[in-house]
Amino acid sequence: TIRLPEVQLLCNVKTRWDSTYYMINCLHALRQVVSYFLDAPCNTNIADHKMLPLGWEVLQDMEVVLEV
Repeated sequence: TIRLPEVQLLCNVKTRWDSTYYMINCLHALRQVVSYFLDAPCNTNIADHKMLPLGWEVLQDMEVVLEV
C-alpha cells in the first residue's frame, strides 16, 4: 500500500486575482490522482466530469499566462 499525503483541491476566490493560478496549478499537480479517482468503478456517476487531453492542454496554457 502506498501512503500519500492528504491534500485538497483549491477553489477560485473572486477577490484574489492569483487564486485562479493557484487553483489551476494545484489541479495540474494532482492530475493523475484526479483521473484515477474519476476512473474508479465506484465513481461512474461522476466519470463524465473527467477532462479530455485538450482541456488539460488549455489549463496548462492558462497556467503559463497567469504565472507571468
